[in-house]
Amino acid sequence: MSSISYTEEKKQSLRVRLKSIAYEAQDVLLFELTPLDGPTLPSFSAGSHIDVHLPNGLTRQYSLCNSPLENSRYVLGVKKDLFSRGGSNFMHDELKVGSELKISLPRNHFSLSPESSHSILIGGGIGITPLISMAHELNAKNASWQLFASFRSRADLALVQQLNSNRVHLHIDDESSGGFLDISSVLESAPAGSHFYCCGPEPMLNRFLELSKSIDPSRIHFESFKPVLANLSGDSFEVKLIKTQKIFSIGPDQTILQVLLKHGISAPGSCEQGICGTCETRVVDGIPDHRDSLLSAEERSSNQIMMICCSRSLSPSITLDL
Repeated sequence: MSSISYTEEKKQSLRVRLKSIAYEAQDVLLFELTPLDGPTLPSFSAGSHIDVHLPNGLTRQYSLCNSPLENSRYVLGVKKDLFSRGGSNFMHDELKVGSELKISLPRNHFSLSPESSHSILIGGGIGITPLISMAHELNAKNASWQLFASFRSRADLALVQQLNSNRVHLHIDDESSGGFLDISSVLESAPAGSHFYCCGPEPMLNRFLELSKSIDPSRIHFESFKPVLANLSGDSFEVKLIKTQKIFSIGPDQTILQVLLKHGISAPGSCEQGICGTCETRVVDGIPDHRDSLLSAEERSSNQIMMICCSRSLSPSITLDL
């Protein structure tokens, strides 16, 4: 456990070299990053992601998909998306082997529960990336787990080949008369007390969340590449900044992050949708209205942190550690 504060940790960055780019599947490349300052990289836990600061000025978040037992490299699985805001396209089209990049320390909002007797991993498409890292960690611990990996076609098949295990259950939409993965069946057949982890396209996530409503929320874990049922509007409220001693009014259609940046307040942010965790901020006083797709039920109920790019305030005023 690091002794530095969360705010100090967010400011830290690492210098890495892009050692290799490998074809993995249709529109999916693997990017291997190695350290420039020393022989090893900071350790990470399964489900972690990093910020990649691209040469074109964009900052994007990508899950680490290699084994947490490795300390000499980070591996990212990146799918090219013609409708993205430029991150994946730049990674695919512009980055060259040998390039130097700046990245953040790994952080994790999608970690494995230490209390789980059995883990069910459910992934779709490129959403499989953090689950591969989880499978490696569970294997290393000789833990009980299953991975249900769903792809549209064989051409999209990515990363699961490195797991030579009968615990991996592969579903190909094009080869199935039923079409999509039967998530209901996966949930119903799971051993008692299982923890469930899901990452994939929006329809899969929404289906998973709907079908898992009757399960103890502490056993439901998910990560989204897009906001799940996000709603950014609401009543006006006041935000107080304890460090800079400033007070601002947040309008019904404004976010805290937008207002702070407009007034020259240095505040972290990237996705502006509550899915990356870059803007996570400590709450000193007040009750957040959480609208992100990251925090667990326990983290939300603690009222200690919030994502200022999308979440609002249930109390008339909220005080932040900024």
